[in-house]
Amino acid sequence: MSKVTQMNHAGPSILIEGLGHSGKSTLISQIQEALSSLNWNVRLCQNCTVDGNPIHADRQGKAGALTILAAHLWDVCHFQPPPADTVHLQEGSWLRALANATLGLEDDFNHVARMAEEATSVQFDVAIFLSASADERRRRQGFRSREEAELAGCEDEGRGRLVLQETKRRFSHVVEIDTTGKDPKQVFSEAFDEISHKLFGFSFHAKLCFASNMLPVASAAKGNEVRVMVVGVGLHARKVYLPSLGDKLVVGVDLHSQRESISEALAAKSSSLFMHYIHEFSCDDRELPAKLDCELAALVEEQHISAVVISTDPLVHRPYCLWALKHGLHILLDKPISTRRNAACDQKAARGIWDDFETICTAYYRAQLQLGRRLVLSVNVQRRYHLGFSYVLDRIAEVAAEHQQPVTFIQSFHSDGQLRLPTEMKTISYHGFNQGHGKISHSGYHFLDIFMEIYSKAAQQIRDPNKVATRAAVSCTGVGPDGFARLQSAEDWKRKFSEYDVDGHQDLLNEFRDGDFGEIDAHLQIALQAQDGAVLGLGSIGLVHNGFSRRCWLEPNLKDLYKKNGRVKHECHIIEQGDFQCIRIDSYQAYDKHDGPQTAGAYEDGGDSHFDVSVYRNVGRFKDQSQSSHWKLSYPEIDAQLRKEPSCEVFRLPSEVSKDMVVNEFLGLVGGHVAPEQAVSSIETHANGVRLMSSAYESLVHHKSRRCVNPVVSFEMHLAQRGRLGQAQWQDPESEPSTPSSQLDSSDDSTASDRMDAEWLP
Repeated sequence: MSKVTQMNHAGPSILIEGLGHSGKSTLISQIQEALSSLNWNVRLCQNCTVDGNPIHADRQGKAGALTILAAHLWDVCHFQPPPADTVHLQEGSWLRALANATLGLEDDFNHVARMAEEATSVQFDVAIFLSASADERRRRQGFRSREEAELAGCEDEGRGRLVLQETKRRFSHVVEIDTTGKDPKQVFSEAFDEISHKLFGFSFHAKLCFASNMLPVASAAKGNEVRVMVVGVGLHARKVYLPSLGDKLVVGVDLHSQRESISEALAAKSSSLFMHYIHEFSCDDRELPAKLDCELAALVEEQHISAVVISTDPLVHRPYCLWALKHGLHILLDKPISTRRNAACDQKAARGIWDDFETICTAYYRAQLQLGRRLVLSVNVQRRYHLGFSYVLDRIAEVAAEHQQPVTFIQSFHSDGQLRLPTEMKTISYHGFNQGHGKISHSGYHFLDIFMEIYSKAAQQIRDPNKVATRAAVSCTGVGPDGFARLQSAEDWKRKFSEYDVDGHQDLLNEFRDGDFGEIDAHLQIALQAQDGAVLGLGSIGLVHNGFSRRCWLEPNLKDLYKKNGRVKHECHIIEQGDFQCIRIDSYQAYDKHDGPQTAGAYEDGGDSHFDVSVYRNVGRFKDQSQSSHWKLSYPEIDAQLRKEPSCEVFRLPSEVSKDMVVNEFLGLVGGHVAPEQAVSSIETHANGVRLMSSAYESLVHHKSRRCVNPVVSFEMHLAQRGRLGQAQWQDPESEPSTPSSQLDSSDDSTASDRMDAEWLP
């Protein structure tokens, strides 16, 4: 009688002992009996055969699934009873065995879709043709030999074809895998590695490991109160997270050096937040120091913490993320996902930003494997939740669905209006430039992310993969403190501010020229390319700190550099979709003080909440030619259309509404009230934005190099469908998302957008 033990020390697995050496059929029977005693979900295709006998196996792994599994543990994966009569099976091995069981069968590969669905939180249909061998292909074509096929001109190159198609049929990936001389197991592995590379840019291996035994987030949180820790209680956290998290926020963590300023700020807000202060550690550390790890782990256990908000300097995002995942905590992470010291000056540091992303994602999937349940890891990029951007993305999707037209040009601009004097470039680290990075690592990531979201929104509607860019080539230039300090001489500053230190100005110029400082302003030029290098679209992103500001005083307001130092925001976007549509977004403030309720004038040009969307359409080419060729909407008008009811939020800054939506969605995901597939900003959806950030910095390094180095950096793009932007706050997770209409709606084209041309299926 065999003994079965369920183990979790290295991920879910089982240990089967006492199998004996009675041959294949007895071993299969024993493994089947052992597996049937466990409540594991074994996912398998339908209508398969074992030894020529048809077996129907449903998705929940009944007897048929277990029989097939046991047989292929023997036949395909070549599991042999070791001398100790013991077999130790890792869950990942099960999934590979199940997948291998069906290679060579044409009829049903739905289990692969389910595995991809579990691994990515994306709903997939799948159509796969993988020819296991050249002989098999010739047999299906009616030829008895290679020579006979060659004479008929039908001998192919020995390549299979795999298509992953999102369930709503918005976008597909075609992957060609060379099957010559390879066994089915190797072909399967290459196919999934390739498709995962197109989707996200990192291997599927870790994700596949937990696909069959994953509990929903709600199972982990059921009956438990959500208790949140905020790491980094700075200006941003105090303005956003303290009020929006409310009584769910129970602990704050920050540095001893910030104790006085934080205590003063919390007292002013009458906040009773429990604070825990820690000693500073090097931002070059890739993991938390062991002592601090234990210290915070004890705090988590003591306070029954289930989730953490990471609102620190992005230089230490990686170690805090890895720590939180190690201890099974849900994470809401401020943008950017990470940055590196000297990213604007050193190629290794620039590339390290992508390495951080891959490391965090791998840790994320491994943590879920070890826990046996899902974790939430969301990134706070509020433009994904902004009602205005949600409206724009819907208009882009409409045109892409009806006309199969991707976005062809994107121009984005953002000015942060932060005047920093030359002396402050050296001394101020908050959103500063003295650690070798700057604007791109500050607010700049928002615009890299939304650039990719805009392009992806149309791409997800396109049925022909040849129309969609799969690569991006980036060239980035920047203005650093060395250039900025030359724009105004010491005498110019002296005329503005009589107490300005003229004597030290030249020394600063020398230090800026020779030192490692970050970018104040940056400009990215982007070519969106097909796999063969053909350019399908163009883009530019202008990111400015040295822009219009209301600061006119010498001494900086060190108590609030976030909002109270003359900061003014200007933003615009121009989006072209061939000759079909142009959309323009304009958001311009005239003043730097944005406290208090918003009045009607706040939504006009120059107002605190100014946000206008202008849409231009070539209506003669649309099905519905009665629609307007041009309309313009303000933020309140967009708000009314999307919510379809009067909003109590309309008298707040749109950015504040969006940030609240970020927090509300996070709490809903952690508490199980929002389905995982509804997540708007899960970590894996940031592959393109992080790639763009890392590549921009690498290009910036090349531009600054005195050597002849090509400044253009290319990378693979990964386009995957996910939850609709901006809907998590008010959309019922159980209901089907609705498509908000334009001012004059075009006709419903859901049927057209849901169709899949037959020639794209193998």
